[in-house]
Amino acid sequence: MGFPRSVPRFGWKRRRPDANEPAAGSMDPSKNEAESLLCAYLTAPDESLGASCLNALTRRYLEPTVRRVVRRHFGYDAEGGAWGRRAQEDAEDVARDALSSVLTHLDHCRRDPSRERPRDVLAYTAATAEHAFASYLRRTHPAMGSLIRRLRHLLASDPAFATWFDGETLCGVTGWRGLPATRKSLVRIKAIATDPASFLGSSLNGDDPQGLDLVTLVHHIFDWVQDPIPLAHLFPAMAKLWSIEDETVVSLDDERHNLSEVASPAPDPQHAAIEKVDLQEHLRELWNEIGQLPPGQCGALLLNLRATGDLSGIEIFELTGIATLEEMAAAMGVTGEDLARVYFDLPLKDVVVAGILHVSVKNVTSMRFDAREKLRKRLSLSRDFPS
Repeated sequence: MGFPRSVPRFGWKRRRPDANEPAAGSMDPSKNEAESLLCAYLTAPDESLGASCLNALTRRYLEPTVRRVVRRHFGYDAEGGAWGRRAQEDAEDVARDALSSVLTHLDHCRRDPSRERPRDVLAYTAATAEHAFASYLRRTHPAMGSLIRRLRHLLASDPAFATWFDGETLCGVTGWRGLPATRKSLVRIKAIATDPASFLGSSLNGDDPQGLDLVTLVHHIFDWVQDPIPLAHLFPAMAKLWSIEDETVVSLDDERHNLSEVASPAPDPQHAAIEKVDLQEHLRELWNEIGQLPPGQCGALLLNLRATGDLSGIEIFELTGIATLEEMAAAMGVTGEDLARVYFDLPLKDVVVAGILHVSVKNVTSMRFDAREKLRKRLSLSRDFPS
């Protein structure tokens, strides 16, 4: 995605790091120790030593990383941010789910040495926490969840932008990659989310931000903050500028909530409950059959499967609790990291699916056709099965 011709290019330059900042790309001592503890855990000859290494890794690095990411997202409540006040219990639930997912994956890596381990355990942990929060947001604030999906896709696909890990996920223009966030950039991005008047006056010259497309507005934001910012801070700033609010909030206690019901609540609760049970049974039966497909066919189908609205089939299975991302990745013969990298771009085009499955585009089309035919025979599905 190129820069819009109607908007002037901003003259960002790679700023000179301060003398006390680590050089971009240099190995952080904490990352070194975290990697050493992970290696010791994965190769420990007995369970007692392994548990000791994992406890140290979790206490010193994994749990603080998860809580730092979650705090970034939920921390706006105390500052009068864009999303309103959230219960402390929700933040704890998100952090607990994220940490549990990381520990489960590491346990699988220890028990199965052939499974690919995280290349950067701290970055993997932060990404898992980001994902856990995004899942929470899609359940409770669908409009905000949609915005986050679009922002992530933009930052990943437009060569003008970049995201990277520096204790947490940062974002900015490509020339800033590897640099840390600064106090000035944090103050400025928070100001947009709480009182955007200064940004609107100096950067947009009083223009209505809702009249700007996503890429243009993101360029203006980065031009104004002048340094990298945590990705978690970009979301509420964009929500404030575009006046995105979700009036319907769904409790996290309802683990089986169907997102389509958030947008269009049924007037008859009894009828809605019956439909919900029927949908759960259908999805469970469908996943049971998909999970039995050969890995290539399963991947060709799932990675391209579209559900209702902006959601993919993989998201539906995950959000309804039918299958976890780890289970779906295993069924497709890919790693959890591979699936996490493309999660916010789902459903994928065949050329991308081909790269993930290491086959040709023609093979992807053929495997998906075979998968759909098998499912039709087993489930008597109609010919309008999602492609």
